[in-house]
Amino acid sequence: MIIILAAITLQVTAAILALRQSGKKPAIGWLFIAIPLLLLGAIKTLDLVGIPTGIQPEVLTLFVGASMFVGLVFVSKIFKAYHQNLTLLKSIQDIDRVMLSSISYNGVINAIIDKLNQTINPDAVGIYTYDKHGHKLNVLKAYNLSEEFQKKVTGDGNEFIKSVIENRRTLIIDRFESDEDVGFLPLLKQEGYAGYVGTPIVSKGGAPIGAMALYLRKPKKYSKHDIDFIKTVSSQVGIALDREQFIDRIHEMNFESVYSLVQAIEMRDPYTRGHSLQVAKLASSIAEAIGFTGKDLELVKFAGLLHDVGKIAVPESILKKPSFLTNDEWKIIQLHPKQSVAIIDPIKGLRQIRDWVLYHHERWDGRGYPKNIKGDRIPIQSRILSVCDTYSAMTEDRPYRKRLSDQEARNEIRKVAGSQLDPTVSSIFLDLGVNGRNGNFINSFSKDTLLGDLDLDSTSNGNGNGKAFSQSVLSLLEKSKQ
Repeated sequence: MIIILAAITLQVTAAILALRQSGKKPAIGWLFIAIPLLLLGAIKTLDLVGIPTGIQPEVLTLFVGASMFVGLVFVSKIFKAYHQNLTLLKSIQDIDRVMLSSISYNGVINAIIDKLNQTINPDAVGIYTYDKHGHKLNVLKAYNLSEEFQKKVTGDGNEFIKSVIENRRTLIIDRFESDEDVGFLPLLKQEGYAGYVGTPIVSKGGAPIGAMALYLRKPKKYSKHDIDFIKTVSSQVGIALDREQFIDRIHEMNFESVYSLVQAIEMRDPYTRGHSLQVAKLASSIAEAIGFTGKDLELVKFAGLLHDVGKIAVPESILKKPSFLTNDEWKIIQLHPKQSVAIIDPIKGLRQIRDWVLYHHERWDGRGYPKNIKGDRIPIQSRILSVCDTYSAMTEDRPYRKRLSDQEARNEIRKVAGSQLDPTVSSIFLDLGVNGRNGNFINSFSKDTLLGDLDLDSTSNGNGNGKAFSQSVLSLLEKSKQ
């Protein structure tokens, strides 16, 4: 009889603890399911060897049935949580794909709101950002919010959204009493809302730039996974807004300003800082040796500087990954030439370089990307960029390998000339170093060297503010480091 009572006690304990722990620590929940089952096995073993336990068959059947029921409930709960988490993860991946295929932040934010509706299912969503002076709160995007409510939320007298931004902390109101009339609550009640989740939007440099708010008409407790998903989505809004600012600046820049912006982009990946400037210098050296002059030579420099600007759309987790990329991650990396072109296209003075940048990862043997073209079908400027990009990448440290020496990199260029790289361009590249005209390319130039022989006004937007704008970009860069 004692054994029966112990079994029932353990079973009840298993039922309670398994259900409580299933959402937190599944392994513990499974352990509490296993204990009564092990006890059941022990009882059966005792019966088989002839040691009486005093347990009636009906009680044993009840015990087994209860164990199976609790196990089924537990497993069902685990699989439900797994399915929910999988749905949230897929939604994040879908948003990432939109961010890779759409340069416009509007497209990204629309996708984010769609995914929120499919997963979290809020009744209304508001995305708020400060104006350029950082004082007035504006509605960047609203879903299912009345104009009157939007005005009140962003009004001077309402500090609720602003406090979420300034404190950089997620605020959750899952219920409030009917007689509560503090701060934001009367406005929520007036609009018929019974719950609220507000999370800050933060720029890449860590500065708060806005907030995303979800409004609920019925009280609801979100799980930790739900809140983590909301925070992740909010960070994706921040990335989209950061990228939009970068692109806006590029569209009004001269060379020096573009260089400053490329520096900011390369800050995301410490292993490639200075890479674009190196490629620009190397490409201009080869182009000059081939016979490029004037505007044609200058455009090659721009192409070198902007060839990887599309990597602003690549997640930092991929750029900084310390091991080799998966097939899916590699496909994302392969999108960056198209993203670079999407950024360059609106700049009237640089439209000529779009195909040079687009095809700089094509191979001489036709096994490159994005279009698998080969040989002379690849623009000569792209073939120049490919040689320079390959050399520069090999002489940089990467998370998964150490840099090659200048001589080792040159030897590798010789090996792949005629397969990966244009053999003629490769030969010109190698001859430049051998003849001592450039020596060790990586150490033979600086920002001032590259910028010194450029006509900075020739590619400006004509308003005479190119250098002033450049200084403002540099100032922002310095602030972001503090």
